[in-house]
Amino acid sequence: MDVNRKELLDIKDVLKESPRGITVTEISKAVGMNRHSVAKYLEVLVASGHVDMRSFGPSKVYYLSQRVPLSAMLSFSSDAIVIVDKDLLIRNANDKFLETMGLTREKAINRNIENYMNHMPMTRNILEHIGESLEGKEQTQDTSYRRGADEVYFSVKYIPTIFDDGGKGVTIIMSDVSERRRIENAVRESEHKFRGMIGQSTDGITLCDEKGAVIEYNESMSRLTNTKRENVIGKNVWEIPFFIRAYAQLPDRPPVSLKKFVLNFLMSGKSSMKHRLNIFDIQMPYGSQLTVQANIFPIKSDKGYMLSAIVRDITEQKQAEEALRQSEQKFRGLMENINDIAWETDNEGRITYVGPQVRDILGYEPEYVVGRTILDFMPEDEKAKYLKYYTKAYALPRMYNLIVFLLYHKDGSIHPIEVNGSPVYDEKGEFAGYIGVVRDITMRKQMEETLELMKFSIDHSEEAIYWVKPDGGFYYVNDAACRMLGYTREELQSMSVTDVDKNIKASNIPRQFGKLNKIKYCKFETGHLTKDGTSIPVEVTQNYLEFNGQAYNFCFARPISRGK
Repeated sequence: MDVNRKELLDIKDVLKESPRGITVTEISKAVGMNRHSVAKYLEVLVASGHVDMRSFGPSKVYYLSQRVPLSAMLSFSSDAIVIVDKDLLIRNANDKFLETMGLTREKAINRNIENYMNHMPMTRNILEHIGESLEGKEQTQDTSYRRGADEVYFSVKYIPTIFDDGGKGVTIIMSDVSERRRIENAVRESEHKFRGMIGQSTDGITLCDEKGAVIEYNESMSRLTNTKRENVIGKNVWEIPFFIRAYAQLPDRPPVSLKKFVLNFLMSGKSSMKHRLNIFDIQMPYGSQLTVQANIFPIKSDKGYMLSAIVRDITEQKQAEEALRQSEQKFRGLMENINDIAWETDNEGRITYVGPQVRDILGYEPEYVVGRTILDFMPEDEKAKYLKYYTKAYALPRMYNLIVFLLYHKDGSIHPIEVNGSPVYDEKGEFAGYIGVVRDITMRKQMEETLELMKFSIDHSEEAIYWVKPDGGFYYVNDAACRMLGYTREELQSMSVTDVDKNIKASNIPRQFGKLNKIKYCKFETGHLTKDGTSIPVEVTQNYLEFNGQAYNFCFARPISRGK
């Protein structure tokens, strides 16, 4: 359909004046156009995402979409993204694509994509896929090209796209998978280097032959799975308890289908688990549990495909994330009613839109804010800081994150706010302004200061403090504990109470922890071993503590003199 630009804009102007929706007949009267033509233009606007439609019985009501256009979100992606029309002209591209191709936006927009890809051997394949996607076929392609001495690999997706004017186009998403491919190539190139690598790797590595039998199971894998190497080598994957239990953790994957899954993987080299980080839990002795991350991928051989898995222990990472989540919960209740303020500006920094949340957060009506600049709401001594960012951001537009400024509330109080922004461009590829969000971080700043004070108090206590897990491992130790025993914090937190107190046996830890759960508190004298082997008499105070469903032994250790 040949769309007249002015007519589309006229219809959108009418919709702007009717935020609650309007019918085709009403639009037809407002723009002076016959009802049939208006209906066709509305179909284009709905298809392009600029207009939404709802049905109320036999009637259809249209209103402007509140969704952010795809073009405004391109810069948030780490993949290289380019949008071309049916004539192969670049209609939009994100910064990652421009960086990958060595282009500026001015040289790329509205230019034929062939002009910039003719030096790549993969150009012909890309052009063929673009042609097929223009016909409505969504596709994915793995390809590569040589850049200097390096081979660059991409996973390329081709997504059929409809423009505002109803014209066809294609969105191309290029994910750089060079690092993964280089690892796979290195494995194929040298069996000797590969075996040396897996023998020394701190990650668990498993390799199966083309029939599914395990031919390599390194020491780290044995440690992570609590399974001896000799009990695994030569067995089929689907016969090994660890792999059966891990596979069963995937949704809709009964253990009996593991054999079929493995054989299909080895035959085709393809799987939904390929090139994806799969998370599994492993139950260890004494009730402890490990969380591991598994990357499962095929290795091409002369006989077909081999299956390889690289397994990494991410238990500490998960614990750190959980600790952060627990800390955030302390002030989440204070912030649960605080919403972000959406905003947009023109290319001179004037606010053209602000969300209604500004009323609750800063006390201003949206109508009062629109047309002004952020400078109008800043303390005088804050304006110089803002102008430093403003000058750079509007002279050379780019995305910025987590910039903190101070703003006046309508009542005269000053609030710290956090700003994220991304540049937007008009249909000609010219800079049109910014869109982003503002978040009031007053409560968060106060809570961060409180949490820092709490941590400072624990770390500067003169008594050694230990957080002990139910399996006896140290969850956290303070500076005094490190000084007393001569270890770094990293060293101590990788150890167990049995490493520093020889009076405690590992086999007795579950029973002792259960006893502490009942009595909640106890005090006793013992000796703690320093890194150089010296025994220090100490008085230990133990406290049972549950936090967020986890049990801990919160200990204080005070050096004492045996002679007193």
